[in-house]
Amino acid sequence: MKLAEKKIRKNAAIVTVFDAAKMSRVGCKTIAAWLRKQAKWVEQNAAQLSSRYRATYTYEDAERDEI
Repeated sequence: MKLAEKKIRKNAAIVTVFDAAKMSRVGCKTIAAWLRKQAKWVEQNAAQLSSRYRATYTYEDAERDEI
């Protein structure tokens, strides 16, 4: 009789999008395109990566004068 193997689930990747519900249609498309670009880069350069790969999408927000 063979014992059942217990499988352990581990996270390989976590994606966090801040204020996703507030993004415009253009913002959503921009983030999605950027994620596709990152995915392609990881596929093409996986052998060169260290144990942790981090990509950050940074944008400039319009400053607003407080009255």
